[in-house]
Amino acid sequence: ASENRNTIEQPRQDKETQTIYVFEQSEPLKGKILVQTPKKLEHQGLKLQLLGHVEFLREKTPPSVFLTSERQLSSPGSLFGNQEFLFDISNIEKNFDSYEGKNVRVRYFLRFTVVRKLQKIIKEFDIWVVTYSPPPEPKKPRIMEIGLEDFVHIEFEYASANYHLNDVIVGNIHFLLVRFPIKHMEIDLNRRERCGIAPLVHNDSESLLKYEIMDGSPVKGEIIPIRIYLGALNLTPTYKKIQNKFSLRYYIN
Repeated sequence: ASENRNTIEQPRQDKETQTIYVFEQSEPLKGKILVQTPKKLEHQGLKLQLLGHVEFLREKTPPSVFLTSERQLSSPGSLFGNQEFLFDISNIEKNFDSYEGKNVRVRYFLRFTVVRKLQKIIKEFDIWVVTYSPPPEPKKPRIMEIGLEDFVHIEFEYASANYHLNDVIVGNIHFLLVRFPIKHMEIDLNRRERCGIAPLVHNDSESLLKYEIMDGSPVKGEIIPIRIYLGALNLTPTYKKIQNKFSLRYYIN
């Protein structure tokens, strides 16, 4: 990969980090593989695969495979010394963003295999995929009503239900009816991860941002402005039913 390509640092199982190159969804994967063998090594072929998996981190179940593309790099022969093999994996759509969560991950990787009679030699290289989609329809204000009949009626108005990762959530809280004291009010941005197949379904909720927006009892007609900057939070896109086994959504509480 080019030295100018974006990278991310991803934790490994040995608690160290690895540098992973970032690719866009339709971008071709081009490069070369250097094989070094001090002794002559007979093989039945060399192949390279681009794989996409949904992997469940808490379960000992096989991953769900959503992408497989294979290239044959060499016919049967032998390896000795230093040899380079060029590859080009083009015209392959990578439809989902890479993701690393608490219970599940969406993983893309290259798998290089030296096919042998007794034991294959396998080396894997992870890549990180980002996808881009056109902006949603023009933003329409969203209104959420919260209340207890004849005691309190609160209206939460915000600009849209769709935001990009560096957007700003802007809104207002309207107190339409207040007939009992309210001590304080908090706003919480929550990420909810759901994965698995019934009955083995894991749900995980994580609070990304929580702060107090009011201290003391409001009066009827009072308005509290809301502004949440998303760029400072480590957000990912929303995932909806990836392989019918994984979803990720964001909520304002």
